[in-house]
Formats: sequence, structure tokens, C-alpha cells
Amino acid sequence: MRPRLTHWAIATLIAGVLATTPAHATSKNGFDLTGSSVPVAEIHPGGPPRDGIPAIDRPHFVSAAQADFLAPSDPVLGIVHRGEARAYPVRILNWHEVVNDRIGGEAVAITYCPLCGSGVAFVAEQGDTTLDFGVSGLLYNSDVLLYDRGSQSLWSQLMGRAISGPMKGTMLIALPLVHTTWANWRTLNPDSRVLSPNTGHQRAYGRDPYAGYAENETLYFPVAFRSAGFHPKERVLGVHVGDAYKAYPFMELHKGPALFEDTLGGQKLIIRFDKTHERAEAFDHLSGLYLMSRRFDRVVQRAEELGGVDAATMTPNVGIALMRSYAEVGEMEKSARVQSLLESTAAASDPVFAQAMNAARVSFLAHFGFRQHLERLFEARSPFLPVSHLSHQQIWLGLASARSGDPEAAKALWQQAAAQTEDPSAARVAAARLEL
Repeated sequence: MRPRLTHWAIATLIAGVLATTPAHATSKNGFDLTGSSVPVAEIHPGGPPRDGIPAIDRPHFVSAAQADFLAPSDPVLGIVHRGEARAYPVRILNWHEVVNDRIGGEAVAITYCPLCGSGVAFVAEQGDTTLDFGVSGLLYNSDVLLYDRGSQSLWSQLMGRAISGPMKGTMLIALPLVHTTWANWRTLNPDSRVLSPNTGHQRAYGRDPYAGYAENETLYFPVAFRSAGFHPKERVLGVHVGDAYKAYPFMELHKGPALFEDTLGGQKLIIRFDKTHERAEAFDHLSGLYLMSRRFDRVVQRAEELGGVDAATMTPNVGIALMRSYAEVGEMEKSARVQSLLESTAAASDPVFAQAMNAARVSFLAHFGFRQHLERLFEARSPFLPVSHLSHQQIWLGLASARSGDPEAAKALWQQAAAQTEDPSAARVAAARLEL
């Protein structure tokens, strides 16, 4: 089961969103709340009427190079889905809260609640029906309630579930989404498309209408639970597995290691926290194994202790080990820098070194989900490419597909590799990936 991730949710909300009790028939903002699965008394008008905060229905995107309206420190919500990377600036989402988008041919809703800082992406489809979401103008536990225009059902963003209307009880499929800085996202995803301020609406996107709210302790709207040990606006990584929920406060993540294991709902997880860019992520154990497998590699540890490496002190063996290790723990910037240093050394002309370098390059591209780049590397048929057998390429391409948000493609590739008979060891590896 893939853990559902909610990045930067507010700590005061985590327990409150789980309460479900019957409600009396009533309506607010024009929505019939008869049979609501949350207490009607705890659903509050936020001020604007229905659609007073307009969703973006026809999003326009620009390249990363054209996104000159963003500063390096500007927060964005980033998603890589079906091989496509997109960034949604918070300075735009503050004014709209919902973007009805299509990524890789699939309807996707990008949602953001400025009052609790929570960004969640959903597959906006139920069977053959595409869901178009709007902003209801209502809040539950100070979190935005969405509505779908087809059935007029209300949906809790943090619960990912319809709380009223014909769709009541229906769950949405959440997609991995990260909340990070524009500089960090652009470095990791240089080919990313960026939501443009050309939204069709006249808004002061350079001004934050919620300036100062995240820092003070005032809550505009009531919540069912407040933690005495944390600031009411403490940022957290929220993880949902089955019926189990857990919040990881950023102030606690700052105290611990960048990577660690945990268990939630009977499922093993890997939690990763980037202290520099305030970016928290959770991975299922299969994906996390790639991150943890070389985290404590002594070569990496030694390089970290020395404050990094440079071309004058790096040997090919150390460089290749560093490049692969950094790739496997998700440190793309460090891995790319090591690769650049390696390519500038004289050893790059050594055939043995070239083969090892290509092996590290394959690992780098696969772990960061660059499937198209990996395909081009395989198509080049370099005599120094150690991954020449088709089944081995399928295994690596499957990993790249999984890391880029396309699990179906990964499954298909691993099935092909497992079915071949020319290389039994590769077939066993592929079969093991499918089982996990």
C-alpha cells in the first residue's frame, strides 16, 4: 500500500480531521449538508462565497527558464507524475487553492489550503467520471472543503474523502507531492513546467494575502485539537496508511538524521528530511531501501566528515562510490557535482573507468526517475555500457518509471524482465521487485 502524503499540514489539525459523527440536516453556502459525516456545527463559512476563491480550470505553464517571476526561495508544490514534472507556486495557489489539471493524460487536482499550509494532489477521476473541483468557501477544522461541480458533494482536503452529497464516503487517490523551494525543485527537475501567473484572473500574485499568519499563534477558525507541545502553525509531514495517521513535526525532524525508518499501519516507511530546503518526504519501504541501502557507506561518511570532495583529491573509485551513494540516498545535487568532477579527471579516458562511470550514471538516472535520459543512454549502445542485456535495462527502466510516478509502466517492464529465460538471475531480480 502506498502511503498517502500530506506535506506541511498544521499540527492542530491532525487529530481533528479524524472525527466523524452524524449531523442534522442543514445547508451552508448553498450546500446541502444532510447526513454530513462530520458535525455540521464544525463546518464554518470562511468568508468568501462558493467560488469566491476561483479555481484555476485552464492552467497555463511556462518552462523553468521562463519562470522569472519566482525567487529562489519562493515555495512551490512540485509533482512528478507519468514522467512529467510540474511546479505550482504557492504565491499563485494562495489566491486560487485548486488547480484542475491534466498530467500525462490523467485528470489531477492540485489543492492548497493557505490556512493550514497543506498541499495535496489527487487523481480527479472516479471510474469514467472526471471530477472538476471548486472552492466551497467552507472550512472544517480550519481546512478547505472542496466541492465537485458534478455532484455538488463536499470533500475534505486533508481526509481526501467526500463528507456530504451523493459522493459521501468516496475516497480520492492521493499522489506524491512535495512542498519545497523553487531553487530546490528547479535543481532536481530542470525540465519542469511551471504554473504561470496568466490564470485568466486579476490577482496581486506578488502579494501574500496571508502574510504573517504562519508565524503568529492566532487561528482564524476553530479546530478540534491543539497540541500543547507545539506552535499551532508548526509544519508537519502528515502520513496516512490505511486507517493509521501520523504527523512528523519539522522541529523534531530537524533534530534527527536526514533518513530514518518508521512503521505505520503495519507498513515500514522511510522518512527523509532536507533541512536546507525544509522538504519532508515519506517512502514505502521498497523505495526507501534504495535510499537507505548506502546511506552509511563509509566512503560517503568520510567525504561528509571532510566537507566534500574536489577534483584534486578524488580518485575514480571514491568518485564512483560517492556518485552512486548520493544518488541512492536522493542527494541529486551532490551526485551531479561528483559526476562533473569525475568527468574532468584524466581517468575518464580509461576504458575500465568509463565502464564504472556508466554504471554509476545508470544508477543516478534510474533513482531520480529520468527514464527518457536512461532510454537514450541505452540506445547509444556505448561499448563501455555495463548494462547491455535487455532484461537488465528493463529492470533499471522499471525503477526509473516507478520513481517518476508511473507504477504501471514499472510493473510492465519488470513483468517482461521476469518472463525472459536468457538471464535467470535478472528474471529473479525482476520477480522479486514485482512481489515487493
